[in-house]
Amino acid sequence: MDSLIKTVNLRKAYRVGNEKVVALDCINLDIPKGQVCCILGTSGSGKSTLLNQLAGLEKPTRGEVYIKGEKISSMSEKQLAHFRQMNVGFVFQSYNLLQGMSAIDNVAMPLNFRGVSKSKREKAAKTMLKKVGLEKRMTHKPSEMSGGQQQRVGIARAFVTKPDVVFADEPTGNLDTRTTREVMDLFLEFARQEGITIVLVSHDQNLAKYADRIVTLVDGEIISDKINNSLYDVTNELKEQMKPLVENKSYKELSSLILKTTSDYTEGVAVQALEYNFTSLENPREFMEELIAIIDNETEKALFTRIGRETGAIPKETDSKRLAENKSNKEKIVKKTKKEKKQGFFDKIKGKKIDTVDKKADKKADKKEDKAQTPKNNNDTASDDKKDDKKDNIEKSNTEGNEE
Repeated sequence: MDSLIKTVNLRKAYRVGNEKVVALDCINLDIPKGQVCCILGTSGSGKSTLLNQLAGLEKPTRGEVYIKGEKISSMSEKQLAHFRQMNVGFVFQSYNLLQGMSAIDNVAMPLNFRGVSKSKREKAAKTMLKKVGLEKRMTHKPSEMSGGQQQRVGIARAFVTKPDVVFADEPTGNLDTRTTREVMDLFLEFARQEGITIVLVSHDQNLAKYADRIVTLVDGEIISDKINNSLYDVTNELKEQMKPLVENKSYKELSSLILKTTSDYTEGVAVQALEYNFTSLENPREFMEELIAIIDNETEKALFTRIGRETGAIPKETDSKRLAENKSNKEKIVKKTKKEKKQGFFDKIKGKKIDTVDKKADKKADKKEDKAQTPKNNNDTASDDKKDDKKDNIEKSNTEGNEE
């Protein structure tokens, strides 16, 4: 294949105080047209610095960088800006969309720099947004979209001009596993259809598996450069291999193929291939349950169950478990409420009985007290008066006898 990007003895060093830090040392790369090349490395390995050199965003300390045979390492900033407008696309980890503009306007912007008329660039932008599955989000602004949707806009923007090369810096760093697969499928689809070269930088080895070639950097030096069978191509081949097996319900052959795929690659590949073929089935759940039923090994059974849940063919355990728990909790609450109501009723009755007894006792005590405090009757009073008069007469007689 023809060489699209080439570096010759590329070196980049930085001065940090009195110390010199070598970010890249003697990098020689030759990336052909249409290849998806992943520059893999941990933080501080020099991968982002290499991407900046290849895209002409930084000048090398020494060495040369060529794109399409043109020596971009010796171009002026103005020449570089024009060259990038005409030949290069970018996809960023943080999306870098203009927040005040719609998806259409964001995607159309590179065409605006090329001097394309408004009607033509909007038409091209709408076509690209449809290809990335955002036909219903064209007028939405970035704040009205999810991370995955924003990255789709970023991909549409990068490819709308049909550039010769697209540079992607950690393009799926902010995305979940499923969205990562979808985004990488879009990358590879456009690369294959248009023959566009892609250079992506990542620390993620799973992401690197989508590339045709993996270049590993450590401390600014290439320690590994190998050709890879892209997961995108593997998945497409697997889809076709699975098709007759799914149609004919050849469960044994299908299970063997899935086990080999997950062993050689990832579960995600099997999930994608099954999802693709499940669209032709009336009842994917029944199919998946029948497939799982023929498996004796518990570990393999768990694997197939997990894959079935990922495809959406059977409910996820958390969902079914949550539903069961909710139902059980609801029943418990109803029983508890009934019990509390019943107990409350008896407590109420019991309370009334206690109140009645207490009231009767209080009433009896009050009567007793009132009786004790009530004045004596008239007969008792007359008797007392007689006793007092008799006592007075005796005292009077005693007094008169003393005087005599």
